[in-house]
Amino acid sequence: FRGDKFYVGNVQGDKGKSLVVELSGNEAGLWHDFATGEGGDIIDLWAGVNRKSTRIEFPEVMASIAEWFGKKHTRKYKNLEQFLTCSWNYYDENNQVIVIVNRYDLPGGKEYRPFDVKRSKFAAPEIRPLYNIPGILKSDKVVLVEGEKCAEVLIEKGITATTIMSGANALIEKTDWTPLKGKNIIIWPDNDEPGKKYAENAKKKLLEIGVASLVVLNIPQNKPKGWDAADCVLEGMNVEEFVLNNKSPRKSKTIDTT
Repeated sequence: FRGDKFYVGNVQGDKGKSLVVELSGNEAGLWHDFATGEGGDIIDLWAGVNRKSTRIEFPEVMASIAEWFGKKHTRKYKNLEQFLTCSWNYYDENNQVIVIVNRYDLPGGKEYRPFDVKRSKFAAPEIRPLYNIPGILKSDKVVLVEGEKCAEVLIEKGITATTIMSGANALIEKTDWTPLKGKNIIIWPDNDEPGKKYAENAKKKLLEIGVASLVVLNIPQNKPKGWDAADCVLEGMNVEEFVLNNKSPRKSKTIDTT
């Protein structure tokens, strides 16, 4: 901050001063990135941070803002349940269900709706829990993936896995990471740019809370964009060897934080 302006490197929050956000006056909420020439209002900025365009994805942008406020927007259908394809339960340390995440494959694309059991309403909790907390508490090594589907395929293989709610689009600061404190963590990102950013943000947070060790898996170079843990299992790879021994073409270095 400097006076009535906020400075940052770019819409992804990197260090620097090329992007300026006005905080007061007639231009409050407006921003401009002098490095790229981009700019707009606060909604455009939110869209940029989430890699969306207000011109062609405005409904999705507004839905993501609503979700951040804990109010998930869903298109109105007479029978939404007909589009339900998957459900995942989030448990607390007492093995009690606290959140249910439903996936709907709608005509316009897939959509996820969290149901807060405690409040008995379709909304994300103010502080989002990690997936598979009972499993995390019993293990000293945990694999962090993107999404419940990927976590489940690893759990079925006997590997302790977790994810944060909403995967790569998750709000890092609204997630309770404490169950992973002191654990040996392996981050398995999807093979794309959002996955890379997800791994970077998760790594930063995990080092902040304190973990025993931290590895980010290197994805084999011959894998397609978006390749993930579920694809690994589907291909018949030895997932246990790949994850636990990190036998990819380029081995990640373990970061000891003890």
